[in-house]
Amino acid sequence: MKDIKEIFINNLVYYRKKANLSQQELSQKINCSFNYINGLENNNSTPSLEKIQEIANILEIKPSDLLQEEGCPKNYVHFNKNEFVSKLANEVQENTNSSIKEKIDLIVKNY
Repeated sequence: MKDIKEIFINNLVYYRKKANLSQQELSQKINCSFNYINGLENNNSTPSLEKIQEIANILEIKPSDLLQEEGCPKNYVHFNKNEFVSKLANEVQENTNSSIKEKIDLIVKNY
């Protein structure tokens, strides 16, 4: 089973940084101490549902975004490594094939 706290922490850090907020700035916006946000991000405390809602409002996301493993790319890679590697390999192969085709077309066109 996937660890919901780890998912939450990764999403919190991801969306906070995406919003260009420091821990201090986020804590001020939700009227909490810096230690509170730091504690959440370091797995030393657990937020109430009300705090999840407040944080989501400040970050301009849905509260559920903080709990979904698809939210943060780190969660996706961590919890779906095989699928991630497979998708990445397919993308590399497609890009390589496309690049080779473009070069062949260019050579044929100029020949």
